[in-house]
Amino acid sequence: MERLGNLIFRLRGALVAILAVYGVIYAQPTGEGLAYGLAIAVTGEGLRIWAIGYSGEPTRGETLDAPQLITAGPYAFVRNPLYVGNLLNSLGVLMAAFYPWDIPRILGLWSLVAALYVFLGSHEEKFLAGLFGAEYAEYQRRVPAWVPNGHEFGKPTGAFCVRRSWQFERTSLMWWCLIWLVMAAKGWLYGA
Repeated sequence: MERLGNLIFRLRGALVAILAVYGVIYAQPTGEGLAYGLAIAVTGEGLRIWAIGYSGEPTRGETLDAPQLITAGPYAFVRNPLYVGNLLNSLGVLMAAFYPWDIPRILGLWSLVAALYVFLGSHEEKFLAGLFGAEYAEYQRRVPAWVPNGHEFGKPTGAFCVRRSWQFERTSLMWWCLIWLVMAAKGWLYGA
């Protein structure tokens, strides 16, 4: 199971890219779908930018790595802020592509993405528990994996760095902008 987890972790970007390409190709955006989708995706990308400014390069690699346990910033509220940001991004793209005419497709595709990230989150948690032991167990007990509970973790470690955020998120941000430009162009073609 660990081998499968490592393979899926290594291919995570490509797996989600398939969904993005599907969404862009088959999109029939409406103005309302673009507005809702973009609002959700901006929230998701903002969360990613905030999180990557704390975690940096180790979260971008093809293998699991964690030089230290980051518990500050968005990690003080949720253990998987990058994945939560990705879930919001993918929901935003799907909303822009298929809202309001195909809610079952939105929910079906988004469920696949959610299953992928829940699997990846579980895989990473096993790695972090083995690496950080009792420190991670306490963090797990106090900070929810996916949905913030309104309580901040009391022992924050890590610091935000704008340069680190830009350095490790800029490629994703460029793809994000390209997807939204294509969605807007398709929306214009469809009269959104």
